[in-house]
Amino acid sequence: MDILVTGGTGFIGSLLVPTLAGPASLGGGHRLTLLTRQPERYRSARAELIAEGRIRLIASLDELTRDAHFDAVINLAGEGIADRPWTAQRKRELHASRVTLTESLVDWLRRARHKPAVLISGSAVGWYGSQGDRLLEEDAPAHDEFVHQLCHDWEQAALAAEQIGIRVCILRTGVVIGPGGGFLRRLLPVFGLGLGGVVGSGEQYLSWVALADVVQVIQRLLTDRELKGVFNLTGP
Repeated sequence: MDILVTGGTGFIGSLLVPTLAGPASLGGGHRLTLLTRQPERYRSARAELIAEGRIRLIASLDELTRDAHFDAVINLAGEGIADRPWTAQRKRELHASRVTLTESLVDWLRRARHKPAVLISGSAVGWYGSQGDRLLEEDAPAHDEFVHQLCHDWEQAALAAEQIGIRVCILRTGVVIGPGGGFLRRLLPVFGLGLGGVVGSGEQYLSWVALADVVQVIQRLLTDRELKGVFNLTGP
């Protein structure tokens, strides 16, 4: 497959990209075009795959012509939700990096002469808001909070691709856990200093998912034409 990936330089991309561009025997063998704001910074990290023609880097969607051919699009772009306090400016940045980019991506898909078969687009279980110990399946109602509205707008921007005949899969991920980054990288230094412990009551709920499982789900969604719509991508 020829696959366009946005947000492929993030934590999920750290495993997803080498898996998809790696050996076909391990589920790879695909050719990737990665949209990244800092292509030169990423070039050295994936120099071998770039040299082999498995990865191409672009800095803007404007670099894609209407004749660009992709079999699938994986849209994972977005500023870190917990990186900085949610000031008014930060909220605008979070919205732009998710919703505005996804709207621009779907606009390009409308113009493209060849439509991909599937768009796999990110979201988060933050869509539901904080609901304590309630079991939340994909059709559960949500609390109207900032993160819900952000995820709602993000999902709606991606689902617009259904109108042009593209199968859309939405990933409502929990906190992604794995070696080398993400949530664990934030926690380990604190525990290493002997400062880790219970926060507040210790009874807060935290939906999480292993990085390797995220990659396996994306691989399945790329090829299973029966799967579409919203998926809660978390452990039980």
